[in-house]
Amino acid sequence: MKKALIVAVALVVVLAAAITVVLLTGAEAGSETGEQSTNPTTPANNTTAETPVEDATATPAPAEFFTLDITTLGDAEPFTVRTLWIDSLFTLTDPRGSAVFESAAGRIRGRGRTSWSNQYLREKRPLRVRFDGSSSERLRHMAGSEHAARNWVLRSMHQDKSLMRDYSAFYLGELLPGIYWSPFAAFVHLYVNDEYMGVYMLTDERDVGPGRAQLTADPDPAVSEYMIESDWRLYRNDAIEGQDYVRVNTHPDGPREGDHSPSSARAGALRRDYLYEIRFPDDDILTPAHFDYIRSLFTEAGLALRAGNMADIERLVDVDSLIDFYLVQELFQNVDAGFSSMFYQVKGQGEDRRIVLGPLWDFDVAAGNADWLSNQTPYGLYVSTRWYWGEALHQTPQLRERMIQRWNDYFVPATHQMLAHIHQVGTRYEAAFERNFERFPIMGVYVWPNPPHVVEIDTFMGQVDYLIDFLTRRMNYLDEYFNS
Repeated sequence: MKKALIVAVALVVVLAAAITVVLLTGAEAGSETGEQSTNPTTPANNTTAETPVEDATATPAPAEFFTLDITTLGDAEPFTVRTLWIDSLFTLTDPRGSAVFESAAGRIRGRGRTSWSNQYLREKRPLRVRFDGSSSERLRHMAGSEHAARNWVLRSMHQDKSLMRDYSAFYLGELLPGIYWSPFAAFVHLYVNDEYMGVYMLTDERDVGPGRAQLTADPDPAVSEYMIESDWRLYRNDAIEGQDYVRVNTHPDGPREGDHSPSSARAGALRRDYLYEIRFPDDDILTPAHFDYIRSLFTEAGLALRAGNMADIERLVDVDSLIDFYLVQELFQNVDAGFSSMFYQVKGQGEDRRIVLGPLWDFDVAAGNADWLSNQTPYGLYVSTRWYWGEALHQTPQLRERMIQRWNDYFVPATHQMLAHIHQVGTRYEAAFERNFERFPIMGVYVWPNPPHVVEIDTFMGQVDYLIDFLTRRMNYLDEYFNS
């Protein structure tokens, strides 16, 4: 799609009422479980949304979110110790005020690293949710999810005053055929012990199960499937190489002096050493042979990507997933790309076995929301300069050709749809979002790592408009770069 068409995205945003936002709340839930016919993040199965035919006689869904009430049990204080599980009871209420479930047993604990420890973010901390009880009681539909699961995540998004950077990236991922699983996400009003804690984004945990990653564990490392997270901060967390993660270095010059020190992560070492944590299978199945297998596989893939060896790249990596994953990271100018929260899966058997990129995760300081970047404009390549898997897409002619083709055929139309959707979400649910800023009056106030031009925007819809404008201008730039 040419630049002239992309510039018209503002018109598309205005005219895109066809993209339903009612799905966000799950208010169309058709059962007591809260299940509904379409994922509230995006249409199911990575297909383009069709305009829903509205029933003129139906009561309009309220422009409101689900409400999740958590009551902790015992003396432990929530939001204090990140690793402490606290027994709790959960009640989920739909936007019309009807209970989806009441007093369900489970636990909460803290989650995240920076979002838990940073002094600016402590007042609104993220949580993990785990349901207990019988095998059927442990699996819960949440806020309109199509699937039931035991483990869920409550993202606080405190540093993202649009509250929608992660949501937007997840939505876009669901529209791209190369992203085989993008986390479910829905906004909820969160109460803990009767205290309103603001608007949170309830989302899938990054695990295996219906509606999530489809992987099978096996004692044989060459047969088992895997979920892998690349995170440079493992050096800082007393993790043990070969037991908690594997280190892969395919750089022709090898590691730099001091690459293994905790302080080296911001000194450019991240472009040489990569740390891969095995999140699946679980520890009770993992053996040293599994770690050796992953180290060998990612070393082989890394060498193939650096050499531009297409035969080996296509044998080892699902190229479409790599392209789509990279393009989302690049569009959002994601500062975490190549540093942390980079997810991979190893799927399939025999000749069908590949490294698959995804799920997408952690975009709250992307899209012009990081004050340490010297370049706060939406122009210039970013992710490919810090993640050599992305760099290979530009340096290898066959990969670059495929990337440009996918950009034009899939990515630009999907991005139009995403931009229109988040505009609709912001405008329809503005009052619901504003409750968060009544609880936390942070508009016009510095919250790490907001750059000055973000701090100056003192309204919720101003923050949403800034996000849309940044992504629109970045899409224009990338389109010109790919098609000139």
